[in-house]
Amino acid sequence: MLLATSALPQISWNFAQQNMEPFIMNASAAGLKPCVTVTMGHRRQWTTVPQLVFTNSASFNVSTRKEGVDKFKKGWHGYGGSILDDRQGIFRSFLISGAYAYHLVIGDNKYLSFGTYASLSRMVITTRNVTTKQPDDPAFQNAAPIYFFPIVSPGISYTTPTFYAGISTWNITQRKADMYGNSWGTPADLKTMVYANAMKTFVYDEYNHIHAGIQLFYEGYMPPSIDLQAGWSFHDQVTGIAGYRLQDAIMGMIQVRFKSKLRVGYAYEYNISKMGSFAQHTHEIILTFNSCFSDEGFDPKLYCPAYAKHQVPSN
Repeated sequence: MLLATSALPQISWNFAQQNMEPFIMNASAAGLKPCVTVTMGHRRQWTTVPQLVFTNSASFNVSTRKEGVDKFKKGWHGYGGSILDDRQGIFRSFLISGAYAYHLVIGDNKYLSFGTYASLSRMVITTRNVTTKQPDDPAFQNAAPIYFFPIVSPGISYTTPTFYAGISTWNITQRKADMYGNSWGTPADLKTMVYANAMKTFVYDEYNHIHAGIQLFYEGYMPPSIDLQAGWSFHDQVTGIAGYRLQDAIMGMIQVRFKSKLRVGYAYEYNISKMGSFAQHTHEIILTFNSCFSDEGFDPKLYCPAYAKHQVPSN
């Protein structure tokens, strides 16, 4: 007989396009770009699996300094918020977060940023599509929502016109599942998760740029997920990215800029792990709108830390 002595009420997120908009997983990116940035995303994982596995996201962030990089002195503030709605089989999680960041100017177009999310999480068992032998199955009698608050998730990042690196730690204030509502069996820990990513842009000429990046996700009880990515962009309009998630998936991404202010990204993942025989085809769409992206005024190339066109550094 095997007895479980602990449980993990963990629902985690792993976006293939985290480098497109780092604020999704790192609060230190709030207000990194001037004006207002709004991002919406949908990730549908393993469409061949009957049970739903998806993540919806929405976020916004603003900067306190809209004049441009030449006006920044010692630093500036950023604010924002995000919503994550995640479904994995019978488990569903809803996370609403507020974010604050401070950006310190440490050199010419070089910024060190600190920020944190403060979140409220709601987790519930959805039994609508579950068929049980007995309608009053005791396994689902304690299926009332469980709330976690406050959840603190700090992050730090470093940004230059051609390089971005950041790391964030989620759920740094661990909570028990029985603290705010009914528990599902034994009390469970909300585990700490770590997200890290970096992207380097190599300027080939005024129109062509090469990108190389890495993403790491570690949720505490599984081996870390590591994405290696490389791609090419033309004139800040079209970007193509190929990626490999170690021992898990291969992926392809394309990002297109429309009407100067809107960027649309799509990613497809093909599962090459042992689960690939029954769990295949992951699709991810992310839309990012920045009110300052324009062909006039300040140059937006300085503010996109990942797949964006950058100025050639002057001598």
